[in-house]
Amino acid sequence: MSTGFGYYQIQAEIGRGGMGIVYRALDTRNEKTVAIKQLILENVDPEKHKEFTERFSREAETASRLSHPNIVKVLDVAEKEEGYYYVMEYLEGRSLRQELSKKGGQIGAAAFWKILKQVAEGLSYAHSLNVVHRDIKPDNIFILSDGRVVLTDFGIARIADLEATNITKTGANSTRPCSSPL
Repeated sequence: MSTGFGYYQIQAEIGRGGMGIVYRALDTRNEKTVAIKQLILENVDPEKHKEFTERFSREAETASRLSHPNIVKVLDVAEKEEGYYYVMEYLEGRSLRQELSKKGGQIGAAAFWKILKQVAEGLSYAHSLNVVHRDIKPDNIFILSDGRVVLTDFGIARIADLEATNITKTGANSTRPCSSPL
């Protein structure tokens, strides 16, 4: 296990995915617990390292643009030759997948609507900044101890502004409405 990332002292690994590892860490400047997502390329074809690094950087940049109670807060981003990582608020609670598993795969209507409302508020805010999450699933919906719901993992989000030039091509019927897949 790593001993730290700059001001951040790693305490434990709390998750692992296709592109990285998430750690619980201590910000030694203010003694606050944070989460760090580190890009890991050891199992990636070396020819794809640049692509994965760009994707990870885009995820960090996209998530750092968003400031909403229902979206995980990005606090710091580090892109160094020896490693790429970003720091997020540490969330106390569990994923919607864990919650569903705990309750036998079902939750009551009142709990469902409370979760859905907060997910919709977070997504609405992201969409207002032209950010489309594209990976909403129970693993990426986090329920805090106080009931607040937070969207995480903007790894395959896209920024609609960057793709706007591809929506209408020369000679295309520009009066036809375009839709954007979620």
